[in-house]
Amino acid sequence: MANYFICLVVQRLILPLILAICCLLRPVGLSLPYLIFLLALPFVPVATPRSIKGSTGIYFKIYIAVSILLLLGQIAFQIVFVVLGYELIEQCQFTEILLRHVGLVKFEDLNASMVVYWIAPEIIMTLTSGIVYGVLKKLANGAIGEEVGPGTATSPTSLEAPEVLSLGCGGVGGPNPVSREKLAFLTKLGVVLSVAMLCLAAVLQPSVPSGIYFVIFLGSATWWACYKELDR
Repeated sequence: MANYFICLVVQRLILPLILAICCLLRPVGLSLPYLIFLLALPFVPVATPRSIKGSTGIYFKIYIAVSILLLLGQIAFQIVFVVLGYELIEQCQFTEILLRHVGLVKFEDLNASMVVYWIAPEIIMTLTSGIVYGVLKKLANGAIGEEVGPGTATSPTSLEAPEVLSLGCGGVGGPNPVSREKLAFLTKLGVVLSVAMLCLAAVLQPSVPSGIYFVIFLGSATWWACYKELDR
């Protein structure tokens, strides 16, 4: 029960906050995958022994792969300039401006703070994706040991649907500290946080990616205002 509650907090509060920060930190084309992961997160089931091997596990594996590819792309882009020379693309030309909006810039004339500004989201997302997946997988698999102790008979229901057991309000062991009301509140809070961060990403710095964020924010807010669900 405690493990499920921690997984819920990590997946519905901490991870959306990190994704939103990366989108806000550098609103360019390379941040669009992070926005997609942020918008898809409410539809991903909370990590359990069953879901971590299914849709939740697939989500995080794709998340890790995309984060690593984006980081390698940034590194490869800089290596190309080191090998072929920074004169390969002239300053303020169409190609350079286009690459800048995508999120690929030359680090030749940038100070340390600006280099961090352009490369930090990839580093943060690569580290976060692996750490969060490892923590959720360990907690989800650890839930089996908590629910099925030595000498306790196992059943498919207890192993495949721990989230149902975690939602119970009573039983042999007494009242459950994680009530349905608390779980529903945390889930809704994660959705509100995601929508709010999406709005901030749209208005923080006017640009083409920010316009995309704003359109998605308007669509999400309108859908929610029509009494539709943004989460499962």
